[in-house]
Amino acid sequence: MIYGKLEDLQYYKGLKEVYSQLTELSKVKAEDIGPEPKKVAVDGDVNYFTLFEAETKHLVPPRLEVHHRAADIHCVFEGVEAIWYGDYEGTEPDGEYIVERDVAFLKGVKENVCYVGPGEFLIVFPEEIHSPLNASHGCEKIKKAVGKIFYK
Repeated sequence: MIYGKLEDLQYYKGLKEVYSQLTELSKVKAEDIGPEPKKVAVDGDVNYFTLFEAETKHLVPPRLEVHHRAADIHCVFEGVEAIWYGDYEGTEPDGEYIVERDVAFLKGVKENVCYVGPGEFLIVFPEEIHSPLNASHGCEKIKKAVGKIFYK
């Protein structure tokens, strides 16, 4: 995982696909994000990000997910999102792997959390367990993007 700020995107030039997405995300403003999700292609039609509004939630334990083929870039433009994360220890499958969405859900408890606010991002690589869209203090509406970078 990598936590960072869009204002520091120059440090990611060595990670071509990550840098391309961060460059495009740095052009987005909160007012560009409306109630309807918007998908934006980056470097062709394989990698992309989706802009959307969402309500953070209090889930105890939070619902965990993992991707096998793609990295996620969670980038917040308005509000604060808590993203729980950890390893496979103490988890068990919660349903089947959904190939077309590259996601598997897991049951378990993770104690690590990263708070992502406006202009900040968290990159979650394949096989890294995480739980996005959790409330930081109280439930709130956030505006964010989730980028997908496919590796496999």
